[in-house]
Amino acid sequence: MDYRKETMFAHYLQRIRELGFHGLREVFVRRQRKKAFSARWKQRSLAQAAGLTWADFVQEFRAPKKFEDFFEQLKKNTHLEKVLIHPLFVEHLPPFFSTPQELFAHADHIAQGCLEILGFGEHCFGKNIQWHEDFFSGQTESFSGFKNQFYQDIKIPFVNIPNDTASEKRNPDIKIPWELSRFNHIFVLGMAYRAAQEISHYQWADRYARAFHAHVSQWMRQNPYLLGVNWLCPMDVGIRAINLLWGFHFFKNEPSIQPKFFERLVCSLYNHMEYLEYNFETSDKPNNHYLADLLGYFYLSTFFVNIKKIYRKRQHALKLLVEQLQHQIFPDGTSYEGSTAYHALVTEIFLHSLALGTAHALDLPFILQHRLNQMLTFAAQVTDSNGSLIQIGDNDSGKIVAGLYVKPRLHDTLSSYKDFGLTIIRNNGIHLTFRHATFAPYQPSGHFHYDQLSITLSINGIPILVDPGSYCYTSQPIWRNTFRDFSYHNSMHLESPTLEQRIDKELDLFQLKRIQESSQVVILDQEKTIELVDRYQVVQEPDIAAHRSLDLDKNTRIITLYDWWTAEHNPKHAVTWWSFVFAPSIQLELDEQANSWIIRHNNNPLGCIRSTLPLESTQGWFSPAYGVKQACIRLVAQLPLNQIKQKTTVQLF
Repeated sequence: MDYRKETMFAHYLQRIRELGFHGLREVFVRRQRKKAFSARWKQRSLAQAAGLTWADFVQEFRAPKKFEDFFEQLKKNTHLEKVLIHPLFVEHLPPFFSTPQELFAHADHIAQGCLEILGFGEHCFGKNIQWHEDFFSGQTESFSGFKNQFYQDIKIPFVNIPNDTASEKRNPDIKIPWELSRFNHIFVLGMAYRAAQEISHYQWADRYARAFHAHVSQWMRQNPYLLGVNWLCPMDVGIRAINLLWGFHFFKNEPSIQPKFFERLVCSLYNHMEYLEYNFETSDKPNNHYLADLLGYFYLSTFFVNIKKIYRKRQHALKLLVEQLQHQIFPDGTSYEGSTAYHALVTEIFLHSLALGTAHALDLPFILQHRLNQMLTFAAQVTDSNGSLIQIGDNDSGKIVAGLYVKPRLHDTLSSYKDFGLTIIRNNGIHLTFRHATFAPYQPSGHFHYDQLSITLSINGIPILVDPGSYCYTSQPIWRNTFRDFSYHNSMHLESPTLEQRIDKELDLFQLKRIQESSQVVILDQEKTIELVDRYQVVQEPDIAAHRSLDLDKNTRIITLYDWWTAEHNPKHAVTWWSFVFAPSIQLELDEQANSWIIRHNNNPLGCIRSTLPLESTQGWFSPAYGVKQACIRLVAQLPLNQIKQKTTVQLF
């Protein structure tokens, strides 16, 4: 058996053990449901005749024969209006929504066919949006070949990309058409449409309404039900449904849009709901995908307020969301996926759940409000004074509707989230995080990084030491693994020919080998200093452990790190590596006489770094958003494995 087959066999054997009898039964039931769904719709979808028409809808739900009559009933549904004025919803909208000039500027770009996509920036399509392409890759028809293929039969091919970070070759990125088809820009158009009407700028309002109508009409024509890549991922189907519902809410009374358009839209929304029922992304380790599926389903069930058969499902959808809240969100209010960006995403999901449930006067359990408040507190704690979220783990720049905006907590605090594995220090202008080795077998590892004992540091909102982010997923596997590796985090790690690769490149890009560990952190918060000490075990060598202590002097703003190993044996030729990744805006200047590196920002000195380590400067990379890769400075050092303490000091001026 070759290595690839052997590792895959071991992986599947491990999964069978983890699932057990009940888990395997659930997998079987899900697959049977998808098969039944395929049997019902596949042939009709290939003939572009799948999904319910209005005539089918009338027969199925005894709705009024004339869509116009049903449409008038739907217009009376004001629940999304109540969501818009919910205090938490308003508080966490990005600020530009309350600044008409900025809002209109965003909406004007969208109306001209210019859309912001992840971190790739703005792309201007004009009148014809490319719904099936990675237009940033330079490759034509990257996914359009699947336009007429049943979604369950689509297998995205990946060409062999050179296993070399010097290569700029990449696969087309499936996230680009998926992101575009989420329709996040509809909410911006809708808010601008409303604001324009309020100040009697009816020409502007008409422009935004025409853009909404054109984009959605074009998408429905080019993405028949169940055909093509935009029906491949249930999470994206759920998010798209939510944003289409917001579009319906904002533009339902626009006289220039004919009822026939809304008839097609309502039928499509029902098809989205049916799709979700048969394609929920649940598992023994559910994640943000399942939450987005459920939120989309919750939104849809509350939309069809006059169809009891559908509307009564809303309480069940909310119940499932609360169950996942208790499963995926730790008691300290943090996401069990180990990523601050994904924490922000699921916080947005539960904020919408609370606001929508309140609007419908549903029975909301206390834990939803309580844990959401905790989630928002954590999000504020990991936001620096400049308003930037500190990246820990993966960041795919995703959002549900408008994203989650949080104001940073500017007062001095010391907060330790042992469930998540992060201690956050705010003191005297310093924002400092310390990553712990917390991980449990029931957690999905896909969005974790090898970042145990890593730190991040900013001063007065200026980032200095940073977590690298993600950059990409499937488009360039070598870069995917590089950005989540130890060598790109502000920590220490062991390398040896006798040890296995830290990241097995033959396995799924959304798995990471982690062992079960609980945070061993010891925290001493004293009058003049804050001290932290923690450790982690080497995955393949559990009798070898890395240790780090951090000491912050509150008055002098000197941060001191001590790093050391404990080992019952030394693997042959084992080498310890250290890495310090600096933000792209930081410049370093070696002062040989003082044996230190001067830290500069815009040529202004911020501080210096000294170490007993033989630090050398090399190029690193940082990704502030998905799809963006910025060059930065990385200090690295290597020494043979030993148990001598190494000291590194960062002094901030």
